[in-house]
Amino acid sequence: MNNKDWTGNSRSTHAVLGARNYAHNERETNDYYATEPKAAQLLMEVETFSPLIWECACGEGHLAKEFEKAGYSVYASDLVDRGYGYQQDFLTTAAPPFRASI
Repeated sequence: MNNKDWTGNSRSTHAVLGARNYAHNERETNDYYATEPKAAQLLMEVETFSPLIWECACGEGHLAKEFEKAGYSVYASDLVDRGYGYQQDFLTTAAPPFRASI
């Protein structure tokens, strides 16, 4: 993106993604805010990834499922078990606990 094309302000990116870095109300427990799967699709249009992706805050797997559909091997984990992936704190783990056969 060229700077001349940018018409937003410092909050525009967060608003587009449905995210925010401020709170007027109580925050969700363990900061669970699901990301729209379209975000993964848009990201894959402009970025190239290694064949193995670690989705370290997978929630219910919204993004991980999109990466898998695109042919990536995905290791999905989250601090809280939300029914998808492994329960694991990525802040205290050096790497996914497996070796990928890619």
